[in-house]
Amino acid sequence: TLYLKRRTQLLRENTKKELDLNIRKQYLKTRTQILTVKYGNVPDLRSRDPSIRSRAESLYEQPIGSVSLQIGSSSPNSTNRSPKHSRLHSASSFSFLRPRSSSQGSITYEDKNTAIQNTKNLINATQEYESVVPTEDAKASKKLAGNQSIEQYYQFEPVYHVFNQHLKAVKAVKFANEERDRLACCSVDGSISVLRLNPPTVQFVLKGHTNSINDLSWSLTNDLIMSASSDKTIRIWNSVGGSCLRIVNDYWSSETGNSKWQIQVYNTSTGKRIKGGGNKVSGPVKCLTFDINGKILWSGDVKGHIYSFLFDTMTGKIIKSRKITVYENSPITSIASRNWSNREGRNPVLLVNTMRNILSLLRITSPDGNAELKNLYPIWHSKQDIKSTFCPIMSFREGACVVTGSEDLCIYLYNIEKSDENALVNKLQGHSAPVLGVSWNYDESYLASSDSLGMVFIWKRKINDNTDKDDDDQQFVNEIKDVDN
Repeated sequence: TLYLKRRTQLLRENTKKELDLNIRKQYLKTRTQILTVKYGNVPDLRSRDPSIRSRAESLYEQPIGSVSLQIGSSSPNSTNRSPKHSRLHSASSFSFLRPRSSSQGSITYEDKNTAIQNTKNLINATQEYESVVPTEDAKASKKLAGNQSIEQYYQFEPVYHVFNQHLKAVKAVKFANEERDRLACCSVDGSISVLRLNPPTVQFVLKGHTNSINDLSWSLTNDLIMSASSDKTIRIWNSVGGSCLRIVNDYWSSETGNSKWQIQVYNTSTGKRIKGGGNKVSGPVKCLTFDINGKILWSGDVKGHIYSFLFDTMTGKIIKSRKITVYENSPITSIASRNWSNREGRNPVLLVNTMRNILSLLRITSPDGNAELKNLYPIWHSKQDIKSTFCPIMSFREGACVVTGSEDLCIYLYNIEKSDENALVNKLQGHSAPVLGVSWNYDESYLASSDSLGMVFIWKRKINDNTDKDDDDQQFVNEIKDVDN
C-alpha cells in the first residue's frame, strides 16, 4: 500500500513535467484492477451527479426493505445479495474449493490489451471461487498464539493500574491507533482524560463541554480527538497540546447523536453540515459505526432498530438503505463492525449491545448493509449504556473473540466461533460498579475498562514465557509473511 501511494505521488509529479499522460492512465487503471482482485469490488458512490440516489439504488436489484432478525434465517430478499470477498491466501492457511489453473494468474504488462483482458479473467475467476475452506495446519496462526488454546491466550495478570481522576461515570475508553500505552476516556462530568501507561500517568484533562460526554474517537494519526456531548456540541481537540481546536454546534439543537431522530454529516474543517448528508430514523440515535471502507454507516436507536446508509466519501451524502429490527423497544447502546471474524470467516459482522441482557452478533448479508442474526451471548444489560468491541488481532489466530462490559460488575470475553454454552473464554472481576466501556490496545497486551463510578481499570494480559523464541523467530516471520501474502 505504501508503495502504491508513493508510486502515485511520483506519477503526479511527472505529470506536471508534461510527460506522456497515457503512461499514468495505464498505470492507474492496472493498479485499480489489481486492488480489485485482492479486496473485491466495492460499490462506487463517488459521483457528484444529482442522480446519485437512483444510480446507487440501481446497484442493488431489490428495493429498500426491513427485516426482523431471527437466528439461522435471513431476509426474504437477501438470497442473491451475499457480499463478495475476494482474498488470496497461502496454501498453509486455506485451500480453495477448486484449484485454479496457472494461466489465470499470469498478466503480461508488455501488451496493454492483453494485460487488461488477463486481469479481467483473474477477477472473474476470483469471484467464482471466492469461498474458502479452513485447513487444520494454519501454522503461522498457531505460532502467533504461542501454541496455546484461546482460553490460555486470554489469561490476565492482577490489575495493572486503576485511574480514578473522574468523579462520575466514564462512558467510553479508547486506545490510540497503533499505540501500545496511550488512551483516552470521557466522563459524565464533561471532561476527557488522556492517559499513558508506562508509567501510568494522566497526561492532561480536556475541559470545555458543559454536559455529559457520550463518546469519543481518535483520528487516524492520533493527533486529534473528537468528542460528542449532551450539551449539543461536538468538539475537536489537539491530543498533543490539549487545546480545543473547533466546536461544532448540532444543526437540530439536540443532543449529538441525535435525540431528534436525525443522522447528520458535518464538515469538521468548516463546522457546517453537508447538504444531502442528513437523514431521519425511527428514534433517538444512541450509536454509530462505519465499515472499514467508510462506505456503509450503521446507526442504532432507542427503539431497537439498526439503519444502514450508503455513504458517499466524496460528497458526504448518505442514502438510507436498510432497516433491521434487533429487538423491538430495546435500546441499542453500541455497534462495532469487523470485516472478517477470522481468516477462516466468510462474512463481515456487526457486534451489537441491546438493553435486553444480550450481546448480539449479526452477519452482514448484502453490500448495502443488511444483516441477519448469527448468535447471542448472555450479559447483564438493562439500564446502562454498555459498549463492546472486537479483539484486534483475532484474524491471526484460530477462533475470534469479543469483549464486553456488563452491569454485573464483570468483563466478558466470548469466542464468537463457538455456540452459546461453550463461547465464554474468560470473565474478569474487579470493578465495584457496572462496566460501561472496554478497549484493547493494538497488540492485545493491555485491556482498559471503565465503570459507572468513574474508575478506569488497566488489565495486562499474561505473556507465555515458555514459547520458543530464539530458534524459531525467523521461521515464524516467514510464515506470517506467507499468510499475509
